[in-house]
Amino acid sequence: MPINIALLLASSSMALSPTEAQIDQQTTPTECASLAPPSSLIPNEHRRALNAEDLVHLRDIGPANNELPESSLFTISPDGRSVALQLRRASVNTNSYCLGMFVVPLQAGATPRAIDVGGNLIRATLDGFGKSGMPSGVPLPITPQWSSDGKSILFLKRENGPTQVWMARADGSGSHALTNSPIDVEAFLLLADGTSLVYSSRPALIQARAAIDAEGRTGYHYDDRYSPVLSDRPIPKGGLPFAFTTFDLASGNTRPANEAERAALDAPAPRSPREDETVLREPGSPDAWLSTMGSTGLPPDTRPATRARNGSVMHCLVDSCANAIGPVWKPQAGKSVRFLRREGWANSLTGVYEWNLTTGHVKRLYQTQDYLVDCQPLGDDLLCAREQSLVPRHLAHIDLKRSRAETVFDPNPEFTDVSLGRVERINSLNSQGLQSYADLVYPVNYQPGRAYPTIVVQYISRGFLRGGTGDEFPIQLYANAGYAVLSVNKPRSVGYDGSAKTADEVNAKNFVGFTERRSILSSIEVALKDLIQRGMVNQKHIGITGLSDGSSTVQFAALHSDLFTAGAVASCCWDTSQDAIFGPETAAMLNRIGWPKFIDDNRALWSKVSLAQNPRKMRFPLLLNSPDDEYLSTLQGYTALRQADMPVDMFVFPDEHHIKWQPAHRLAVYERSLDWFNFWLKRELPDGGRRLAEAQFWEKLRDRQDRASGAMSRTHSTLEAEGG
Repeated sequence: MPINIALLLASSSMALSPTEAQIDQQTTPTECASLAPPSSLIPNEHRRALNAEDLVHLRDIGPANNELPESSLFTISPDGRSVALQLRRASVNTNSYCLGMFVVPLQAGATPRAIDVGGNLIRATLDGFGKSGMPSGVPLPITPQWSSDGKSILFLKRENGPTQVWMARADGSGSHALTNSPIDVEAFLLLADGTSLVYSSRPALIQARAAIDAEGRTGYHYDDRYSPVLSDRPIPKGGLPFAFTTFDLASGNTRPANEAERAALDAPAPRSPREDETVLREPGSPDAWLSTMGSTGLPPDTRPATRARNGSVMHCLVDSCANAIGPVWKPQAGKSVRFLRREGWANSLTGVYEWNLTTGHVKRLYQTQDYLVDCQPLGDDLLCAREQSLVPRHLAHIDLKRSRAETVFDPNPEFTDVSLGRVERINSLNSQGLQSYADLVYPVNYQPGRAYPTIVVQYISRGFLRGGTGDEFPIQLYANAGYAVLSVNKPRSVGYDGSAKTADEVNAKNFVGFTERRSILSSIEVALKDLIQRGMVNQKHIGITGLSDGSSTVQFAALHSDLFTAGAVASCCWDTSQDAIFGPETAAMLNRIGWPKFIDDNRALWSKVSLAQNPRKMRFPLLLNSPDDEYLSTLQGYTALRQADMPVDMFVFPDEHHIKWQPAHRLAVYERSLDWFNFWLKRELPDGGRRLAEAQFWEKLRDRQDRASGAMSRTHSTLEAEGG
C-alpha cells in the first residue's frame, strides 16, 4: 500500500536521520572534480540525445522535489553581493554524493567559489503517526548562515560521524568543525551577538533506541510502536523532546540554552509551502506574516498581515490577497507588505504582490508559470531559486519594478547541450467540476500528424519536468525515446471544500465512493482524450506511472479505466491486509477515515480497488520498483496477480524509502521503466546485458498470460456449448 506523501508530510515533522543509518560510500576527489559547474562552455551546434545519467548527475540545490519547503536553500550575504549555498551531485560509480558549500557572487559571469567540499549526505527523518525518527530518502536542505561581518559561513556537515556545525571562511581559505557533539546536531542558529550559537540535538531519540535494543533481549512487545512495513522492530514513540545547547565560538564551551535562545532557534520562518500546506508566521514575529484570520476550514484562507503603528494587527481583506504564500516581507520603506500567492487556472501561476498599507490598494508586480522554489528579498527585488519546465533549478534575480527575471547562477550549464521535448500547458475541467492542468512534453523530433505512444507521469507538474513526484519516471528520457509525455498536476482535493476542519475529515471526504481517486483519474483521462482527438496520442499505446498518491491512482485505473496499456509504480497497494502491514497506529487512522477494518467483510468496497481480490480484472501489465521498507505492502497484490498469470514484475531496492536516495537505484529505475514501456508499448527490447535479460523475462510473462487467456476462452466456449 503506498503512503500518500502529502498526507504523511502534513502530519509529520522533519529532523536529521540517525548517524548509524547514514554513512554512505565516500566519493573520490576525481569523482567530485566536476561538482563545481564549468566556468565556460563551447556551444554545441547540434544537441545530443539526453540519457539517464544526464538526469541522475544534475547538480542540485536542495531536495529535487522541494520536500522541505520551510527550509531556505541559500542565504544572502550581509552586503547583498553574494549568496552561500550547498551543491549536491550524485555519483553512480560510488553510489554516493559529492557535496560542497559555495559562495556565488551576484554578478554576471562570476565564478562560484568552493569554500568546503566533502562529507556524507544528511537525510531527513519523519516524526508522525505516533512515531519518531523514521528514516527517509529526502536530502536535508543545508541552510548556511553568514557571520555579521560576511567573512565566515556556518553550516551543518556530517563527516564519518555525528553531524556538526562547521565554519568556512568566505574567501575559501579553510573550513573546520566547530561543535563536537556526541550525537547529531539537528539545527542551529548563530545568535545576534555573533559570539555564540544555539543548536538542537535529540538525545531522547538515542536513548529510546537503546531501550528498544535492551527490550529485544526478552522480546519486543508488539504495540503501537510497530509498523511492520517499515521495520521488524519497534519504532520510538512520537513526541520525543529536543535538547538545546549554547556554544561559545571563542572558547568552545557549551551550556544548556536559556529560554530566549531556545525560542530564537524554534522561531518559524515563512517559505514557499507544498501544494497542500501553508507555513504560517505568528503575530509576534517581526514585520509581516501569514494569517488564517481564525478560519477553521481546510484549506485555510491565508492572507498577509502586519502590525500597525498603534500595535493593532492589520489583515489584507481584498480578493487578491487570498491564497497568499511565503515569503511575506516589508520593503525597506516599511509602507507596504509584499507577498507571493498562487493564482490562475488551478493555481498554476505564482504572483508577487504589494499591499499598500496607507491606501489598502493591492498591486501585482510580477506573474509567472515558473516554480519559485525559495525566494528572499534583495533590496527592492527578489532573489529566487527558480525552476522552469525545461530548466533545472537555478538562481534568478526578479526585478519587480520592470517585472522581469534573469538567471544569475546556473549550476547545470551543460544541460543546454541535450535535446529536450518542447512543452505545452493544457488546462482542463474534470468530472467533479474541478480545474486541473497538465504539461504535454512533445517527443524529441516530433512530426506533426503522427500519433505517438504516450506515458503519463504524476502528480505535481510545477517547475522542471524531471521525474514526477519522487523523481522516479524520467520525463525527458521518455521524450528522447519517442514518447509524448503527459505530466499531470492533480486537481485540488475533493475534501478541500472548506467544511472539513481536520486532515482526517478531508481524507474521509476524499474516501467516500473513492471520490478523490475518480477525480484525479478523470483529470488524466480528460486531458488524454483531448490529445487523442487532436491526433497526438496513440490511444492503444498509453502508459501510466505513479509514486505515493500517484501509485494509488495507477491501482485504481488498473480496475476502472480502459485507456492504459501498461503501468509502472514505486510501490503499492491498498488491500485487505493493510491494517496488519502498517501496524496499529496507522491502521487506526485508516479506519477513522473510512477504510474497513481487517475483520470487516466488505467485499463491495474491495471489489472496487483491491488487486488481490480482483487479479483477473487487472487491465494492464504492472512494474513495481519498491523500496525495501514498503515492499511488504505489495506482496498481497503481487502474489495474486502472479497466480492469476497477469503480467507483473517487482524489484526490491535495499536501504531505500518512500523516496529513493541512492544514485545507482535512481539510474536503475529510470532505465527499467523506459525498458518496460518500450516492451509493452513499442515491442522493443534493450540491446543486451541485464536490461535484455529482464525484458526476456517479460516475454515469458506475456506468453504465460496469452496461454492463460487462451485456456480461459476455450473453457468459456465449452461451457456455452454445453449450456446450448
